[in-house]
Amino acid sequence: AVLNSDDAVGRLRKLATSVRHLYDTTERELSAVGEDTIEFVVRQLDVVAGSEDVVMGGTEGEVALQFLPPKIQTLNVYTQVPLFAYNQHSSTYRETAQDFPLFPDAARRDWMFRERYFALWHRTLSDPRFISPAEANARRAAAQNQEVFVVTPVDGLVGNPGGKLTFGRLSRIHEGCLSLEDPHRSVKVELPENGGALCELLAEGCFVLAYGVYHAEVFHIQDIRMPPLVRRELIPNMPNLFGGETVTGSQLALSDMEAKEEGEGDHSTYLVLSDVHLDDAAAFQKLTILLTRLERDQPVLPRAIVLMGNFSKNPFVYSEAGIQAYRASFTKLGNLLLNLPRLLKSTKILTIPGPQDPGKDIMPKRPLSNELTGGIADQVPNVTHCTNPLRLRHFSRELVFCRQDFVRKLRRSAVFPKASAGVDVPTAVTRVLLEQGHLCPFPPQEQTTVWTHDHALWLHPHPDALVLGDPSDRFSAEFEGVPVCNVGSFSAARSLGSVTQVEPFVKQLVTVGSKEEMDALLAALGDQYRLHKQVELDGVKFEAGCELLREGALVAGGRPDPGNLPLPAVLVMRTAAQFQENVVSETVTVTLTDKQEREQLHRVLRDDLTTDEELILSGIGIPVEAQLQSVSNRDAVLALPDGAEITFVTWTPDVGERILDAAARAAEPPQTKRPRARAPAHAPALVEAW
Repeated sequence: AVLNSDDAVGRLRKLATSVRHLYDTTERELSAVGEDTIEFVVRQLDVVAGSEDVVMGGTEGEVALQFLPPKIQTLNVYTQVPLFAYNQHSSTYRETAQDFPLFPDAARRDWMFRERYFALWHRTLSDPRFISPAEANARRAAAQNQEVFVVTPVDGLVGNPGGKLTFGRLSRIHEGCLSLEDPHRSVKVELPENGGALCELLAEGCFVLAYGVYHAEVFHIQDIRMPPLVRRELIPNMPNLFGGETVTGSQLALSDMEAKEEGEGDHSTYLVLSDVHLDDAAAFQKLTILLTRLERDQPVLPRAIVLMGNFSKNPFVYSEAGIQAYRASFTKLGNLLLNLPRLLKSTKILTIPGPQDPGKDIMPKRPLSNELTGGIADQVPNVTHCTNPLRLRHFSRELVFCRQDFVRKLRRSAVFPKASAGVDVPTAVTRVLLEQGHLCPFPPQEQTTVWTHDHALWLHPHPDALVLGDPSDRFSAEFEGVPVCNVGSFSAARSLGSVTQVEPFVKQLVTVGSKEEMDALLAALGDQYRLHKQVELDGVKFEAGCELLREGALVAGGRPDPGNLPLPAVLVMRTAAQFQENVVSETVTVTLTDKQEREQLHRVLRDDLTTDEELILSGIGIPVEAQLQSVSNRDAVLALPDGAEITFVTWTPDVGERILDAAARAAEPPQTKRPRARAPAHAPALVEAW
């Protein structure tokens, strides 16, 4: 009767409230129904009572009700991430009882590394290029001419002559040298002079695939690589290691719901800030400017604002003065948020503690307490204190946010220190974290971890996006289709350039059927495989700014060669949400009359526009090879002749206003020009620039 009524969802919510009241006020042991069953039913009814989504459907004469998990789930990695153990005999995971003693014995440490070993072993053998010795003969017979590699355990190296490929963890359990270990044996190793282009930041404590020869009780490594990243859909028998509430069929329903909301213009954006020093006047003023402008000017607000620590300039000190100062800074943040009702109504505010915030520098780190934050989570709506790392389910997608000094710790523990000097940091850090499948691939002396909760630091299987809060330079990278970005330090940045928005994207398979289409695609590719002009492929128009992913038929590190790529070729295009609505990019044209105006505009491009992908340049006088390139070619402005027109094409909001403002400043007479001295972070010029 309830399901067939006109107001089914409303009546179910009233029913949920009644059941909750009855459940809380009745002697539970008097119920004939098991307590676990009652708790499950009440939890499902709470989904409805909490104004979450309910899908109504079913065949004629029948009504089906499906309770969906919340659109956004923030997971406490201490309590909401299940613990699974890998069974090497059946190659499956099984959930184990979560028994977490306060003082675990040493066996827990061994168990931690053993489970990490088997997780990567299982992932490596999911790659068809690698097989175990047990299945080598059968696989070789079936593969015939296909090249496969037999991965020999470390225990199988002794007494096994010839070159062998093995898998293990680099450690220093033997004095004076590195060792390679697995759950059964460890051997001393001799490394090559450098690890090549793929292992610049390979650190002690990482798991590796190493090829070499075992001789005189030493494994002489000739080549070393990290275990390959395998897409989650290719890994068999993979349960929900990420955590969170899932219902059978709910992931597909949530995906459909997300696509519907995106189609209606409700784009999901996450605003991420790291090192938000609330006790620093300049940093807090920048935060005030940012949130106020969002409240006032942004038509569609972010789904969530993620604030990462450290939340004070200096390490937290457990003293009366230190506690009062820390509490006062969060009280100030709460007062700011209470003045932004529109933001609080639709946006979640999530805090993630940093290494210097209250509590030991240990991973994973528990959420900030209400006692130390002045009760902001209770007094301000939609504020949640989260663990570090934070696992977040966005509809059906999995996001991970982590505050950690990754670059510094990887450099300090690198096994090839010479190779790490000139490393491409974005690529190297991305590879290490994703291929190691862990957020702390360092040795224990670099980062202490909680042995009983090490599984909360896993990146296996890989998430849909990984957001880092490292104080080093910010970057955005992608590896095997997984986007990774580092937001840098918000407080240390001179401008608001360290604000990183993680926006949704759409992947689309396209078929390039002719050489003409492939030539047009190659001609339109700019820096980092981004299109600099519109291209029509497979009957679909892709605007400037869309990306060609380096996966599938593409070779990582180089452009696809039409001579070596058989046609028709299936490629993967990634398009941002705004391109799905055929939004026309904003175009601004500026005329530069003399050298002084060129220098002024170049100064603005260098100092104010800090994002390399904010705009693309084209105009009279720019060399052909520099046209429609990223803003990294801003120096080409200085080479323009007098009277040249330069066009800025951008798909980033507000950049057009900033360009026109720069042109207006360039056109002012010399005696009235604004001074170009670098302004402090709280200067009004910063507000206008942002």
